[in-house]
Amino acid sequence: MSYSRQIILGVILACASSQSTLQAAAQAPSPVVPGDAVVEGSRVQPGTRTYRIDAQAGERTMEVGTMTQQVTATTFEGRSALLIVQTMTSRMGTGVDTAIVDAATLAPIRHRGHNAGGTLSIDFAGVKVTGSKKDSEGSAQAIDQTLTEKVFDANIMDFLVQALPLATGYSARVPLYIYERGGLVWYDVKVAGERTAEGKPAWDVELKTPEAVIHYLVDKADRANLGYEVTMATGMKMTMTRTGS
Repeated sequence: MSYSRQIILGVILACASSQSTLQAAAQAPSPVVPGDAVVEGSRVQPGTRTYRIDAQAGERTMEVGTMTQQVTATTFEGRSALLIVQTMTSRMGTGVDTAIVDAATLAPIRHRGHNAGGTLSIDFAGVKVTGSKKDSEGSAQAIDQTLTEKVFDANIMDFLVQALPLATGYSARVPLYIYERGGLVWYDVKVAGERTAEGKPAWDVELKTPEAVIHYLVDKADRANLGYEVTMATGMKMTMTRTGS
């Protein structure tokens, strides 16, 4: 999980008493891994996007924070790359995640994250993942893993969705790196339908995780992420509404 998202989820989960595990899909769709031609990084455009985050529990809805995503075209060790900085702010504090990915394939290169709970430093090289995690008191734990598959950085899942060949009936299975879950985690993604967001036709892209079902609303024309809808396993809901781009 990204360090920025921990800030928001901490607010939401503080209101929930328990969680249940969602059922996995009966039949897994085709896998999509870093380097596959179907992932087109060119669909991810540089710029700054801001979102308001609201949580709903029963009849009560409250604003719990904001999210800012900044995408910058850059180079890293001679290769074209994207620098993606995500900042989430709530009453629990601020979390920042900085990811560098290959501009064409979105294959991860580097991830740096920090919030009040500590810092996370990860470097990716194919199936090799190295780095360290430090808690708020400076105690460090080394990360040195060799995975069974190349992974995407979970922190850029929003942008990976934009880069997939979205179409009616499309589905895929993607390998994400989530340190808190031991590294490699497979998630199912599918186009659940079509919606209208900000008055624009959008793909409704569904991602299932053990904690939640996430719906990304992706502009069909320019692939911009117009917003999110998250339903926690506890029944609590969260929405992210774009306020600036």
